[in-house]
Amino acid sequence: MTTALRVTSLRPSPSRHLKSRLSPKIQAINMLVAEFLLQQNHHYTLSVFTSEVPLLRSMPEFKKSRIQISAGTDTVGESIPHFHHQDVKDIMEILGLPLDTELGNGIYHQYRDNSENVALLTCILQNTLRALNSKSHTGGNTFPDLNGTGPIKGNENNVKSKDEDSNKESSSTKRLADLYNAEMQEVLYQSRLKSQHIKQLQEEIRRFQDCEVERIRKEEEAKYKKELVGRESQIQADACRREEEITRKLKDAEDRLARQRQDLDDDLQVKEKQLSELATQLQDQRSEVALKLQQVEERAEELKCRESTIEEMKKKEAALLAQKNELDIREQKLHREFERLNSERETLSYMQRTVEENRLQLIEASQSLVHSQSQTSFLHDLQQQCAHLRFELDATRLKLDNLTEQQSQKASHQEISLHHRRSVKMMDKGVQTVLRLLADDVATAGRERVQDQNRALELEVTPSEQQQMDMLPWVQQENQELRRHTQQQCLRIDEL
Repeated sequence: MTTALRVTSLRPSPSRHLKSRLSPKIQAINMLVAEFLLQQNHHYTLSVFTSEVPLLRSMPEFKKSRIQISAGTDTVGESIPHFHHQDVKDIMEILGLPLDTELGNGIYHQYRDNSENVALLTCILQNTLRALNSKSHTGGNTFPDLNGTGPIKGNENNVKSKDEDSNKESSSTKRLADLYNAEMQEVLYQSRLKSQHIKQLQEEIRRFQDCEVERIRKEEEAKYKKELVGRESQIQADACRREEEITRKLKDAEDRLARQRQDLDDDLQVKEKQLSELATQLQDQRSEVALKLQQVEERAEELKCRESTIEEMKKKEAALLAQKNELDIREQKLHREFERLNSERETLSYMQRTVEENRLQLIEASQSLVHSQSQTSFLHDLQQQCAHLRFELDATRLKLDNLTEQQSQKASHQEISLHHRRSVKMMDKGVQTVLRLLADDVATAGRERVQDQNRALELEVTPSEQQQMDMLPWVQQENQELRRHTQQQCLRIDEL
């Protein structure tokens, strides 16, 4: 009969029941209750409950467990099936406890990491009650850390208000329990369970709740006492440690102050020594700067003297350059005059030849003018003119010697002056030679004319006498031209 009840469905088929409209929250609670019944080994109740909640038959874990129970297999000591991660996540989100919150994360880790095969409903109830108790204990103050290192101020306030919080805790716990019972009763009524099952489940839940509350209260009291003892010892240790630290810091500060004072004294002595050395160095530098300033002034004076000397040298160089330019100009002039003298020398040679021709003509004329007294006087005048020309030539030569002596004083133009002097001397010698030849010719002509006159006294006048008399004016004219040319040469020599 028990086996028949286990395999017999007292409700419509699952397909028809799945079509009934159940909220996701009711379905999640049904799954939690089914897991709890399986964990408590209430197999008959579970079989009846699964007939009321056919959704559980579609889950592989519970289907396998149901088959084992139906076969009569002993499941004691074996782990009950657990929800997968996605199933737990969906159930927690439907109940308003997502995994990203602190409470949801704690429930999930307790469910996945427990070794006592605790159901998910038990984990939810334990963590919810623990969170409610911690909230009622703190009363909105600072929460203590799990490691016991929370703020001391909150713990002191908790110690002072222990009596007040106990009354508030009992009242809030009672109120929350009543509220929870009412909600669970409503959920069970909505699950369409029998009244007997509902009462039994309520008794189980109430008993479980009382046990959990008592256990949590004892744990909290032991934890609170342990925390108090730890806090007291920690406060004493902190006080001793702070006192020792303050003493050590005070001693370190005194030692540091003494070292700083000693360092300041040493630094002060070093600074004073450095200042004295710097003062000595500054005095030495000052004297050195004064000496260098004096040297600079002397150097400036020397530079001024050098500048003046350089200016004078520049002036002298400019004067020398001007003299050089002037000498160059004079050299060019001398060169031109030398060329003129050469041309005049050629002219003199031409005139010498002309004079020679005239002499020959005079000889011929003197032969015909033996008896002419006027010819004698003409020859005498011609001799005087030659003597005068010779005297002028001597004066011109003296001036030329003086000019060459002045030009010889210029060192840079000595060779040019010597060259011109030689040229002038050569020209002078040529002129002297010409004049000497003219004088000799005139003297010879005079003597010949005297002899011719003596001969003419003895001889009769030839028919060509008239022609010779006509040649006398031409000879006189040639003599005047020669004299004029000699004067021009003298003037040019004076200019040189």
